[in-house]
Amino acid sequence: MTWQIKEDGKFIYGYYPGLQRILSNYNSVRHFSSVYALLEAIDFTGNYEDTRRAKKTLQWGID
Repeated sequence: MTWQIKEDGKFIYGYYPGLQRILSNYNSVRHFSSVYALLEAIDFTGNYEDTRRAKKTLQWGID
């Protein structure tokens, strides 16, 4: 999941394969539910190296 996080903390939710474009629809509910899922995954897998990226997603959403 972390490969879908841009450097600024915003998620890439998907692509229009026929148009070769990134989905442009974005909202705070989708963002923060994805952050929650990421934090749950980190806790479940024990891959705490992803915590830095999770913090970026939180900060992006707050900003």
